[in-house]
Amino acid sequence: MSSLGILASSSSSSSGGMLSLLTPAGKVAGTGILPLTHKIGQLFGHGALDPAVLKVVVGSLPATYGDYPQDSDVAPSALFVAIFSILALAYYYIFIRDYRRGHKFWAFFGLGGYCVLRVIGFGLRINWSQDVTRVQTGIAATVFTLVSVLFVNMLNMLFGHRIFTRRHPETGNASWFNIAMAVIYFVVIGVIVMAILGQAIPYIYFLDSTHLKMCQNVVQAAAILQVLYAFAGILLIVTAYTIPPGKIDHRLFFKGPKETLPKTFSATWIESCSPFYFPTKGSQQIIHRGDPQAKYIRVIPSEEAPAGGLADHNDDHPNGPKMRTAIILIVVTSLLLSISSAFRCASTFILVNRGGYANVPFSNWIFHNWVLYMFNGAFEVIVSVLLLVFRADLRFYIPDKSIASTNETSSDLTVDQTTSEAVKPETSHLA
Repeated sequence: MSSLGILASSSSSSSGGMLSLLTPAGKVAGTGILPLTHKIGQLFGHGALDPAVLKVVVGSLPATYGDYPQDSDVAPSALFVAIFSILALAYYYIFIRDYRRGHKFWAFFGLGGYCVLRVIGFGLRINWSQDVTRVQTGIAATVFTLVSVLFVNMLNMLFGHRIFTRRHPETGNASWFNIAMAVIYFVVIGVIVMAILGQAIPYIYFLDSTHLKMCQNVVQAAAILQVLYAFAGILLIVTAYTIPPGKIDHRLFFKGPKETLPKTFSATWIESCSPFYFPTKGSQQIIHRGDPQAKYIRVIPSEEAPAGGLADHNDDHPNGPKMRTAIILIVVTSLLLSISSAFRCASTFILVNRGGYANVPFSNWIFHNWVLYMFNGAFEVIVSVLLLVFRADLRFYIPDKSIASTNETSSDLTVDQTTSEAVKPETSHLA
């Protein structure tokens, strides 16, 4: 056995023995894996890490959610690559077909992108399993996993917001409420950056105990926020149906008349939410500035009257989708995403080495790879399938904002440009 093999055999009773010898003084063993692999390669060559030595090295590393991939990870990762590839094609097919008919539901374009990110993430995991010392590949696989699931959590919160707005149109459409929601959506970017940096830095640099603790705290905070985001859709729905319509003052600190009967309208041309239903081409109603509906609050379609019947709704929707189904869909998908996020969050508070070599037992069952494949693989597949089968593009669609009519003169457009209202055709609201 090589020199590293001798070191390995002498450290089999101590999880961090070999790493401690190769880690600079004052730094925590298990950090700086990227420069450590470079150092080992320079000293002993790439072939020095034979399977027995590699097993000790991996067992001495900090345990990570999903575990460090091995040959047994190739098959399940390849399965999820295939599944998410099919889901991406399905989302893009529906989005393109909707778009060609004037129904712009950009969330399905985003969900298709989410599936592509999952394909890349599991594909990188396959590559990582071929050589666990490919630290850059491991970091990239983790990044794609974190970014993608946060997008779905944010999207479920958006759908919950739309249910809230149908129940409380005067509040859900209020400026202060939309600003608050926009800030929450924007904070997602910060959570992503926190999670990536906190996860990656200990592998890129050698850290002392103080700085390692800081990274661990950042990862834990990001994981907690991820759970809250996953559950936010349910919180919005519970709030919407716990508080009677009209009880939340939509004005807050802004002065203005209190609307007790806000005017609302929805896409009445949506007559079904069948998996294979597509609205007839040309049935979509385009709202122009100057039309009465242009100033109404846009809400999702449903047989249930907005604001419990208090709102002055334009055109009833007797054949529309049921609000009960939309609520159940968000509650179920949010629960699945919350459970998935909760397991990963719990793992960030269990700070142990991986173990699993010689007479050292595996540290904790939550770090086994099957936990990742079940809760961050199978659960997310179920969520994606549910959003497809129950046609979220129809249930949570709100009519596009009003656009300039074709008979507006150039002088009218010039005057409008000086006002607060945009004159160019506005893009669809992210649905």
